[in-house]
Amino acid sequence: MHLKRQKDGYSFDIVPLKYKTIHNRVGITIESSCFNAVKDATNNPHIATFLKKAFRDQVDFKKLQKGDFVAIEYEQKSIDGIPWETPTINAAYIKRGKKEYFALRESEDSYKFWTNSQTTSSEIVSAPEYISFANPVSHVRITSEFTYKRWHPILKRYRPHLGIDFGGRTGTPIHAVASGKVKFAGWIRGYGRVVKIDHGYGLVSLYAHQSKILVKKGAYVKKGEVIGKIGSTGRSTGPHLHLGIYKRGKAVNPHQFLNRRVKVKSSVVSKKVVVNSESLKKELPKEAQIEYNKLLIAGSKNIYRWKEYSSKVKIVIKESKKDGKRVKIRDEKGDA
Repeated sequence: MHLKRQKDGYSFDIVPLKYKTIHNRVGITIESSCFNAVKDATNNPHIATFLKKAFRDQVDFKKLQKGDFVAIEYEQKSIDGIPWETPTINAAYIKRGKKEYFALRESEDSYKFWTNSQTTSSEIVSAPEYISFANPVSHVRITSEFTYKRWHPILKRYRPHLGIDFGGRTGTPIHAVASGKVKFAGWIRGYGRVVKIDHGYGLVSLYAHQSKILVKKGAYVKKGEVIGKIGSTGRSTGPHLHLGIYKRGKAVNPHQFLNRRVKVKSSVVSKKVVVNSESLKKELPKEAQIEYNKLLIAGSKNIYRWKEYSSKVKIVIKESKKDGKRVKIRDEKGDA
């Protein structure tokens, strides 16, 4: 672009741009993501974008991890070190773990792909399942622990106390310790108003002495959901919650579950494991092996670093009755 000042104004000429084509090979070990690795090494994000476009049906780039390797042979038009137009990926290689991918450009936007063959076997593994438990009430004290021998304050004799008592004010909300289905909501002699929740895997939680029940039998409740309120119904000396947990019908100490992630089941599943990975080179035709070898030795040295645009240029052409066409050139700061 030429702008010349003359006696009667300015002359404005557009001259064809002269560019050169840069050919470069890039070999990079990924540290965070493939896009960032290529962008940081070349200072040209378009190369990473077109690499992903070339392999879009072959590689899940989200699964590339630290330590994986990518190599690219590309060409890009350059004007004074600044990338011009879009790059062309001529060949590319990606290694993810033991899996190799190789692409060779056949024509515009058309690539031929190869991957190495792998031998897999089935391995039997254990897949545990867990249930997360929480406290049934907040900011209350424990007044009686789980024990097989406790002096009963009303019956005046030793009896098992198969749960934990949480002392609290009448009306304090009671929360489900884990998600499950309400299997009972009603009155039990001695326990007063009671809710039982079935959590599956043979686990049932019991909430006794409630002043008010807020759920119905058959309802599904989530962990932390309010199911009732603390009271003193049944055989009780004052407002509190009696929490019991039963495993296959047998009472267990609730402390083994509360605020814990408890393993409840181990499922046996079959998992495919890679036993052997053949070298991709053995599966390539001779003409592809040449480029393949070049990409394997491509490293982080001698990578062409592209310049960034120092400022954006905007051309403004305005009509004027006195001067005819007036041309202004502004950079990104707005200076003319």
